[in-house]
Parts: sequence; structure tokens; C-alpha cells
Amino acid sequence: MARTEAQQASVAEAKASKAVLDKLLRQSVEKRFAAFESESGKLTPADRRTLLASIKNADLPAQRAPLGGTASRFAVWRARLPYQVGGMAASGIALGLAAIGLIVAIRNTPSHAVEIVTTYPVPAQFRRADGVIVADRLEPRTRYVAMSERGGQTLLRLWLPRQGYATASVPSDWLRPALPARSSGAP
Repeated sequence: MARTEAQQASVAEAKASKAVLDKLLRQSVEKRFAAFESESGKLTPADRRTLLASIKNADLPAQRAPLGGTASRFAVWRARLPYQVGGMAASGIALGLAAIGLIVAIRNTPSHAVEIVTTYPVPAQFRRADGVIVADRLEPRTRYVAMSERGGQTLLRLWLPRQGYATASVPSDWLRPALPARSSGAP
């Protein structure tokens, strides 16, 4: 007798579970999902799996496209502008640094090599960038680098090992273009 009562209770529980499941399956996916926690205690394990499968396999409602059609090219460019500013700034900085480097290279490139016209030394003061006088004359048959000529004066540059460049300004008529250096193997 206890067995028949247990069977009848099981059948009644299955019918109640089936009724709750049918009610939930008629609702939208969102409502089924929201009711899954609260109603799952009233469902049998098999009906709970059926409800879960219906939620997993349900198609979500399609989202509507925004009204207004497509954006203009200007609107798209303006929307992307904040993301492009970094690249534009980096390009501008790179071009600026390249221009500065080019200007420095042009200003520091010598125009030609010169020698003094006389066969004896000529007085001239070569100064380093820190103001120290490192040489006090131009030697014959010594090549000097002419950096620029202005108002009858030529700016010469002389390389001194371990000290760097020294410069001197001398009258242009003291100088002549340097002859090309001869190679030691020439006849």
C-alpha cells in the first residue's frame, strides 16, 4: 500500500511539473530565464533539463537597425578622429625632427677645402666651442675646411683629436682652394 501511495505521489508530481513546464514554454525566452531559478524547484529533473535546453536553443529576438541610414564620410572621419590624433601627432613630430636634423646637417657641412696662399705661417686664432684658443696660426700646405664666406671673411674649421673642432675667421684673400690629395701609388 505504501508503494501505491508513493507511485500516485510521483505521478501527481510529474503532472504538476509538466503543467509548470508547459506554462513556462509558452513564455518568452527572457521570462523563462528569469523564472528558471524560482520555478525549478517545482520541476522534475527531466523537465528542468527540457526547460534549460529550450533556453539554450532559443533564438534571441533580432535587434533593430538604428534609424537614419548611413553616416556621411565627414561624420565617419570625425568619429574616428580621436583615434587618429596620436598617429598624426607622431608623424608631425617625426617630420619636425627630420627637418631639424636636415637643417643642422646643412649648416655643419663644409663648403670646400682651402689652403693659405703664402709659403710661411699666417697668424690666426682657432677657438674651441668653450672659448679656449688651441692654435694661433695657419700652416702652409695644411688643409682647412671652409664652412662659410661672409663679407670678405671665411670661417675655417680645424679638427683636433680628443678636443673636437676649433674655428677661426680669416680674410678670404689669404686662402685658395686646396689641391686634391695625391695617392701614394700614383706615378
